[in-house]
Amino acid sequence: MNIALTRSDAGYSIQFRGSRAKAPARDVGELASKILIVTLFSFMSTRIAQDAAATGHVTGMLLLASEALVVALTLVRRSAGAVDRTMKARILTLVATFGPPLVSPDSIDGVVPEPIGGAHRNWEQTATNLRAALRDQLWQLRSRSGERLVQERYEKFRKIGVFEEAV
Repeated sequence: MNIALTRSDAGYSIQFRGSRAKAPARDVGELASKILIVTLFSFMSTRIAQDAAATGHVTGMLLLASEALVVALTLVRRSAGAVDRTMKARILTLVATFGPPLVSPDSIDGVVPEPIGGAHRNWEQTATNLRAALRDQLWQLRSRSGERLVQERYEKFRKIGVFEEAV
């Protein structure tokens, strides 16, 4: 059963679409939680707005704006029943959550800044940035001997994919 809040010339109305069968408890629970969130936010926003008007501090209004965003995002979220609970989705969520901190930036020598809009939109600026980055790196490498460069490169690539366990 779908519930829609529609606006017409006469005002707002609630329309029930779909079957007239009894709504699952999950749908009723979702609707009840959304109503509770809006009610609590209404009380909180009234209090915050009164305090902000009495004190003249803008921080209360900033808090109100941030909380309004939280409420809006909460109201449009997917229901718990619609969440993919397969093992593949759980693994992807785990990797997306904990993967980035595990990647060590030791294997990266540097990052060439992109022009605004992306490298594909401004080739000249991209070439200038790349030229400057290469010039700086080569200038730093000039003072090192060939044997030292080979040894550093060997050590760098040997570290890639090596894990150190702390005891």
